Amino acid sequence: MTSPPLPLLLSLPPGALGHIALIGIGATAILDLWLMALRRAGVPTQPMAWIGRWVGHMARGRFAHTSIGQAPAVPGEAVLGWLVHYAVGIAFAALLVVIAGNALLAVVGLVVALKPFLGPEIDTPKAPHEASPSLVAGPLVLALLGLVTGIATGWFGGIILTPAASAALGSPVESHLAISIDPLSLVFWLSVLTWGLAG
Repeated sequence: MTSPPLPLLLSLPPGALGHIALIGIGATAILDLWLMALRRAGVPTQPMAWIGRWVGHMARGRFAHTSIGQAPAVPGEAVLGWLVHYAVGIAFAALLVVIAGNALLAVVGLVVALKPFLGPEIDTPKAPHEASPSLVAGPLVLALLGLVTGIATGWFGGIILTPAASAALGSPVESHLAISIDPLSLVFWLSVLTWGLAG
């Protein structure tokens, strides 16, 4: 699984959040220029005050309206609308950075893992031979332990980790390990999107 968006954003270098904000503000400003051009061309667009009105009514517990233009005005709705408009632009920029960053890391990982197996066959200076069983045993044991740990997560937590953690801390520790792949969670679908973009 890839990391969820908020911890990833908080772990970025100090100046990165400012750059993300600039990307979101710049993209939103370009959208505003486009909307201004549409208005000059006679295409009707919705005023930003309506966004502020909608958010203002949300704060009072009303989320749906037959027509937001007919709803009662909210004090400061124009300013609130512009603030929400730009905040959404910054949030979309942050989401783009997180997803694209994860996807690029996945691409690098796939290239590093697969590159040695793709490409022309090169003659080796000495004739290749099969490895001795002692060289294969270590990686094979680690691979099997990894599979067991991944499949029997609860058992591994209860039989191995709980006693080890209890001994290290000097007090009883309870294990809460379990396989938790939730296809309805945002983290799951961000992971799917990340690997889809990487592939």
